[in-house]
Amino acid sequence: MSNQVLEDEDVCDEQGKVAGLAAKVVELRESNHKLLVDNVALRARNEQLKSESSLERKFLAILGILLWFLFLYAIAIKILY
Repeated sequence: MSNQVLEDEDVCDEQGKVAGLAAKVVELRESNHKLLVDNVALRARNEQLKSESSLERKFLAILGILLWFLFLYAIAIKILY
């Protein structure tokens, strides 16, 4: 009878371990899903910031060129008159 009791305890221990592992798997899947969602959100935000930065650089480049031509125009006016 003691062998039967030991076997029953082993089975209960194994079932407890399996249940614990199953719960851990569920927890890890939920965590993985959350990380994937966060990753997608961060990638979208990164692309938005890159786009805004690119527009700002283009604007500043155009503004710089316009200021350069204005400077050249001012010099030409002073030389000619």
